[in-house]
Amino acid sequence: MEAWERSQVLAAVREAGFDPLLAEKVITCESNWRPSARHYNPPVYENGTMIKDGSWDVGLWQINDVHGRSVAERLDWKENTRMAIEL
Repeated sequence: MEAWERSQVLAAVREAGFDPLLAEKVITCESNWRPSARHYNPPVYENGTMIKDGSWDVGLWQINDVHGRSVAERLDWKENTRMAIEL
């Protein structure tokens, strides 16, 4: 991401009343500031029975499928940031 885009993300976090330093650390750990980051969480099995379906974490903040947002929405860094603040 460009520096101005990072600044916009952190400004939105600050305006929402959250700690921008913590947000910066979370984003760095989750996606390394790559809005196109994707991570697959494989199904979980216990004693041969699937207890959790596989899912995808997508975008800057790695928003999971469980939240019902499209991949396209989660790949948009502005929308992904709004989702993270909302969640």
